[in-house]
Amino acid sequence: MIVTNFSIGWLIVTAYFVAALLAIKMSLLTSLISLEDSIQQKRFWLVIAFIMFLLGFNKQLDILQLLTVSGRDYALREGWYKYRRTLQIMVMTSIAIFISITTACLIYQAKSIWKKNWLTITALLFLLLFVSFRSISFHYMDSLINTTVAGLRINGVLELSGIFCISYSCLIFTRKVKKGAF
Repeated sequence: MIVTNFSIGWLIVTAYFVAALLAIKMSLLTSLISLEDSIQQKRFWLVIAFIMFLLGFNKQLDILQLLTVSGRDYALREGWYKYRRTLQIMVMTSIAIFISITTACLIYQAKSIWKKNWLTITALLFLLLFVSFRSISFHYMDSLINTTVAGLRINGVLELSGIFCISYSCLIFTRKVKKGAF
């Protein structure tokens, strides 16, 4: 079942896949140059590619929304739907803590690549939190991200901004390698 059928949805899915392909290119590119941290760089870009592919498939198939709807149905069936706000806050807090700790651990493990890839890491953190929080969705968050400015929904603008930052950092990395700046 293909859920994302609007033009902006297709643009976002395409952007995720383009970012994933650029990240694969970065992984291959790091193999060709002699950086002291080239193994970490290669792994880093492969992880970025994998996450971008997952986020693209999630956007296309709306997997997180399916989980949200299933959770809502389960809560209604089991009689604890009235406590959903507390559960939403607990889940959002848990996700934020998990993503933040994971990001901190990755940064600590790869200190040498943090300075070269800070934009990618920051954009990835933003995207993971945004997609996670959007799927859990409070009504006021939905109304905020579904606001339209200049004919564009904020939801799409925010998501595309994170993807763009990752793609842009790939292009910067490529340019630096071609100039021999590493």
